[in-house]
Order: sequence, then structure tokens, then C-alpha cells
Amino acid sequence: MSLGWIEEDRLRPVYERGNAIVSIVIGVHCVLSVWLASVYYTWAVTTAVAIPATFLFFGMKQWRPYGIETRMAACLSLMTFCMLHIYQMYGLPEMHFFFFTSLVAMLAYRDHRALYPGVFLIIAQHVLMTFDVAQIFAPHFWGTREVTPTVLAFHFGIALAATALAVYNMQVGRREYLETVQLASEFKEQAEELADAKAKLEADLKQRVRLEDLLQEQMAELQTKAASLEFTNFSMMGELERLEDMATTDALTGLPNIASIRQVLDHSLLLDAKVSVIMMDIDHFKSHNDEHGHQHGDEVLKTVAQVMKGQLRTDEAIGRYGGEEFIIVLPNCPSDVAIRIAERLRRSLEEFEWPVKAVTASFGISTRAVEFKVADELIAEADEALYASKRNGRNRVTLGGLNSEAA
Repeated sequence: MSLGWIEEDRLRPVYERGNAIVSIVIGVHCVLSVWLASVYYTWAVTTAVAIPATFLFFGMKQWRPYGIETRMAACLSLMTFCMLHIYQMYGLPEMHFFFFTSLVAMLAYRDHRALYPGVFLIIAQHVLMTFDVAQIFAPHFWGTREVTPTVLAFHFGIALAATALAVYNMQVGRREYLETVQLASEFKEQAEELADAKAKLEADLKQRVRLEDLLQEQMAELQTKAASLEFTNFSMMGELERLEDMATTDALTGLPNIASIRQVLDHSLLLDAKVSVIMMDIDHFKSHNDEHGHQHGDEVLKTVAQVMKGQLRTDEAIGRYGGEEFIIVLPNCPSDVAIRIAERLRRSLEEFEWPVKAVTASFGISTRAVEFKVADELIAEADEALYASKRNGRNRVTLGGLNSEAA
């Protein structure tokens, strides 16, 4: 199976460049033909030859820009202009060098087949002129020189030698160009394969990173659960402590967050019969943000956290429940003791020297005394008591639950 069509397709850029070069050369020939016609008064022959030769090439170029027909037409047009210039200058020997300029222009095509029609035209012209017995056209082509077999052979020899050299150069150039295109195509394919392999490797690496991230998240969750089961084990490695703090600490106040304080409450309910929960909410906190900005509100939250934390013992845990609401877990603590602690906290906030605006808080208490209560029930009961404090004027402590011990 012939693969010539592949070569033709790859040579299209060469043919385009060749068409462009020949277009310029034919344009120069047209200008030269007009100038020589004005000097030697050969307008009739110039018009009869130059116009068809020009239209031959440009017409084929328009119809078949990449076809062999266009390349052959280019050679015919160039050789025709060569003959015309020789005729215009009455066989001036130097004019035969136009033959070589035509060959040089044709080298741009890198297709030796395009040469043959034009070369045959030149040879036929020489042969016909030798039989011009009436000497009508011969003087225009041979000048005053006598046409002998030696002269004819000399002209043919030059034409054939130049053609052979051009054919050789075309073949070498064509082969080198096709080899270069083939190498470029292979390099492109290899580059595409490498790019595909790189993309696949990057996708695999991303997938691996995602899996590692998922594994790290699962490990962090397992570490957090392990930390909650061994809450009193403070000899963990420093890095684990840092990760645990990030997972269990409120970033603003430095107190345990809701998840961490829930763990403390669950732990206390397992160990102690009597456990109290205090829910606290800052009174009119929105006014602090509205009047003095959210940065001031953040400072209020941090100060409240530090004041209350300073009033509690080490076994009494305080955490931020959310917004301006805090939760305090009191292990092994009956309701009367919880009320006294809440009152102490309330007074400490009320009596604190606030630099911008006074701060008070409302408290709600729930206690598991004898009956069984889970964490959610205690929190809900303390929250109800907290809202009772707010309804009754704020800045007060309310004990919730029907079965709580009397204060």
C-alpha cells in the first residue's frame, strides 16, 4: 500500500512556501518583460506570451494549490518567461541564465517532477529553432552565432546538467524534510505520551494525597476519642496535645468547646452520682457588639471566660457552649453547692471593673441527685432554668428541675 499521500500531506507547508516564492519570481518576470518590451519593441510577443504564462500559474494555484499540476505549471511559466526574455534580447547569451534562476526557484518545491515539463519546453524550443530554416525566430534565440551540433549539445548539456543537479538537491531536500517532519511527529507523540503519563501520575498523586488526608482525619478522630477515654493522661506527646487542643478548644476564649465539655460531662456522669450543670448567658450581649463593635464583644467574651475560670476549682470544668453562652460541669456537686458557686460567679462578673460597659449574666442550674439523667436532659433542664432567669429580670440564678434538691 502506497503511503505517498502521507508525504504529500506533510509537504503542504513546503508547497505553500514554493507557491509564494514562485509568485514573487513571476511578478519580477512580468515587470522585467514590460521593461524589455519597451526597450526592444517586442510588445506583441511579450503580450502574447507573458499574460498566458502568468495566468497559467496563478490559475492553477487558485484551483489546485497543493497539486502536482500547480508545480508543473509553475515550471512551465518560469521557463516560458526565460524563453521570452531570450527572444526579447535577440539571443543575448546572458539571457540563458534565466534558465538557472527558474531551476533555483523550483527548488523551493522539493519535487523534481515539477521540473520536467519546463525543461522539455526549453529543449523543444532549442530543437525547433535549429529547424527554423526561414530564420524567422532563430535570430531571436541564437543571436548571430551559427547553430552547430556542438552549440546545440552545449546548450542541452547545460540544461540537463542543471536539471540533474536540481533533481538531486530536490530529492535530498525532500528526504531530509520528510525525515525531520517524521522525527518531529515522533517527538510530538512521545511528548503527548509523556504528558499523559505525567497527568496520570499527578492524578495518582492527588488521589494518594486525598487518601492520606482521609487517613489523617480518621487518625485524628481516633486520637480525639482516645484522649477522651484517658482524660487524665497528660503525658501525651507534645504534638498530640497540640492536635487535641485544636480539636477540643474554643479559639476565642481558650476554654473547652462544646464537644470537649460534653465529654467531660459524660465522664462525670459515669463516675459520680451527683452532678450539677450550670448554663450561663451574658445579658444584653448584642448591645456590646452594636454599640462598641464586634472586637469589643470578643474582648468581653474572653474576659468573662477568664473571670469565671478563676472562680472554679481544677475539677470543675467550664466551656463555651456557643455565642455568648457558657456551660459549667460540677462533678460530685449537689444543687445547694451549685447555687452557691453560680452566685459567686454572678457576683464576680457584676463586681468586675469593666473598662467600657458593665457586664452581668444569667444562670440556670440542673442537678442529677438520685434519679437517672443523661447529659442531654441535664443540659436542657439547665437551659430552661437559664431562660427563666432571663424572663425574671436577668442577672440572677435559677435552679431547674422538679426533682432537684432544695436549695
